[in-house]
Amino acid sequence: MRTVPFALLFACACCSKAQVDLTAQDPASPPQRPVIVAGYDLGVPTRSFLLPDELQEVSAIAAADEHTLACVQDKKGSLFFFDLDQGRVVRRAKFGPRGDYEGLARVGDDYWVLRSDGVLLRLVADADRYEIAETLATGLGVKEFEGLAVDRAAKGFVLAPKSLAKETEEGELRPLFAFDLATRLAAKEPLITLHLDEVLDAARLQGIAVPTRLSKRGKEKPLVRLFFAEVAVHPETGDLWLLSAGDRALLVVDRNGQFRGMHFFSTDEMPQPEAATFLPNCDLVLGSEGAGSPAVLRVYARVPQPR
Repeated sequence: MRTVPFALLFACACCSKAQVDLTAQDPASPPQRPVIVAGYDLGVPTRSFLLPDELQEVSAIAAADEHTLACVQDKKGSLFFFDLDQGRVVRRAKFGPRGDYEGLARVGDDYWVLRSDGVLLRLVADADRYEIAETLATGLGVKEFEGLAVDRAAKGFVLAPKSLAKETEEGELRPLFAFDLATRLAAKEPLITLHLDEVLDAARLQGIAVPTRLSKRGKEKPLVRLFFAEVAVHPETGDLWLLSAGDRALLVVDRNGQFRGMHFFSTDEMPQPEAATFLPNCDLVLGSEGAGSPAVLRVYARVPQPR
């Protein structure tokens, strides 16, 4: 296993449109303030959308093209195609029975869906629906998976488990795994392993306020657990963008596991963030399940770099 210590070096259909007017006082609109994380302003989305009831439990998204997202929700075996220009679901395509579908990625014309039990499904288009062309077990012995992302540099996927969190002498570990598309096999050893304590220490050193609680002995302990619900790989840098739904947190690390940035969303911004992807122009899209309110999508752009 390649366990990565953290160096203290930092680099940075609905019938009507669902797009939110960010100038309006809409409770779904996040506060207008700059929050720069790994080159993106997470405080000021360029676009925000409320999703229809059928995507209340949106669990994963993948870019179909420059203006369309494919979405899955964790119970229905269907792909939902959301047009970011029109602000609505423009197509639904069934692929299977009800299940626990947690991850989604696109490779060429095919879509790959990750079930929570670690099984990968390759979907191919067949008229107005998708057929399951392959069913592959990752065989990693993890009880619950949630995150799936295309890793073009490695010609495969990155898999993010939610339930695997080992307490060792080194503290709590959070492994991420690689899946090779050529061999159709998952690597048994983690791609990288993150140390929970080192992630939080790195965040504090960057001035990021980490939520805490007081123990019975009056000792301050972090509330953050980092059980990952999603992973996205930046198409240019290869950085890993990880969502922890329970913490409403986004963590960015590089290919070696070095800390790049972290942000905690408010409940109004992201009640339960579980979906992430990058558009072809490298805009970041994040999706959150609703928690007594509609699910949301938010699009974030890179901060222009001075010349």
